[in-house]
Amino acid sequence: MNANLALLIDFENIATGCDKEGLGRFDVRVVMRRFKDKGRILVARAYADWTRWARFKQDLTTEGVTMFELSHHGMAAKNRADIALVVDAMELAYTRDFIDTYVILSGDSDFSPLVMRLKELNKRVVGCGTKGSTSRLIADLCDEFIFYDSIRTSARPAEPAPEDDGSLTSTEAFELLLETIENLQRDEPGPVHASVVKTAMKRKEPTFNEVEVGYRSFARFVETAQEKGLVSLTADPRAGGWLVDMPRGADRPAQGPPPPGPEAQKVAALLAEDGLEVGTGADRALIVGEFVAACAERARRNRKCAVEYLAGDVVRRIKQARVSMPSRVIRGVANALGRTGLLVHPDGEPVRTPTAAFVPPTDPAPLLAALDELIAESLAARGLTGSTPGVAEVLGTATRPPRGEGPRADAPEAEAAPTVEAAPAEAEPEAGDAPRKRRRRRRRNGGSSPDAGGETGGESADASEPSAGPGAYGDDEPAG
Repeated sequence: MNANLALLIDFENIATGCDKEGLGRFDVRVVMRRFKDKGRILVARAYADWTRWARFKQDLTTEGVTMFELSHHGMAAKNRADIALVVDAMELAYTRDFIDTYVILSGDSDFSPLVMRLKELNKRVVGCGTKGSTSRLIADLCDEFIFYDSIRTSARPAEPAPEDDGSLTSTEAFELLLETIENLQRDEPGPVHASVVKTAMKRKEPTFNEVEVGYRSFARFVETAQEKGLVSLTADPRAGGWLVDMPRGADRPAQGPPPPGPEAQKVAALLAEDGLEVGTGADRALIVGEFVAACAERARRNRKCAVEYLAGDVVRRIKQARVSMPSRVIRGVANALGRTGLLVHPDGEPVRTPTAAFVPPTDPAPLLAALDELIAESLAARGLTGSTPGVAEVLGTATRPPRGEGPRADAPEAEAAPTVEAAPAEAEPEAGDAPRKRRRRRRRNGGSSPDAGGETGGESADASEPSAGPGAYGDDEPAG
């Protein structure tokens, strides 16, 4: 829990592995946050030819990682980086006795002699690499090996927030508390003393201060978390204070919408082939309600509303509500919303990429109707109609959440939306007509009016955005 770490990154190995395995851009932030749960990172170094990886320099600098330049010279460039990392590791081992844990970010088996020598010197060695690029040899030799794929999946999405003062809100503080407890218990199962939790939280977010989020002490902060049902507390009879644990039954999420039947699963698989992994009507009602509520929360905090960021927000909101639902469905619905044409720039044009800012919507009903229409068009292209087995369940009558609010257990049941039946394949509109019709419908519904979302006008669409296309809102993970 309180180890002193040296983190050494074979950058070309880990970054190339992410690219080859479809994991997106290597996110050094989530790696640093994960290993800060294990202790203080006293040394963080990355080795590469930075003329090739210059786009990562800003991220590494922000996380306090020192970059060692190893320019390419002939065929031995790769081995030069490996040797430089090994030399530094051995120098640290003999000159800095206070470093007791070495983290090697690489799956290369060439580092196996280094791992064995560090263990001979009574140093703990933790490895980290991608599943597809990691040698079984080095994974078995390390005291512990953590796959980057797992770190990336469990981490909350990174998000730049230059518009605020750097302090955490109450909601973010509780999210940080839950994330920290989960990671600490992943290493050592069981309740964790509150002082250890606070130390780990401050390693991740040095600006965290319970007083600034409205609590006179950290004890009162975790007591409030218990009142909200986020954690459970027991008194520590030996050291005093609180032992913090996840609430009893936290591993048994509350029942969410019923799972789709066999026929509906077949229809959902066809939609997924078209980039529409959107669940059933009940799933979409829950997700879109939370999407609108998350938009309202971002608007209150003066933060950017973009599909990529909102997808992560909705995943966390539904997780906190203890509802069982696959994250891929939540992200699939968020991405599909970007394809409806109802999420618009302040200038009134539909967004074309997941990172583009849009005017926050205030009513989930038009979004749900547009999703139903998008799904119906996709099914019609395959010749499926509302009478096809499973289609009715996928298009089904969805319960609409209250306007501007996410669904909650105590929320009154809202009116049901009409069932959308797919038209025959020959009735499908031409590709060029569909976006125009959606834009006309959006204007009739007031989706791009200044009153609906605070349109400022005068801004043009981001010129750097790629042209709209079928892949613009795929099931991509947020880039770090």
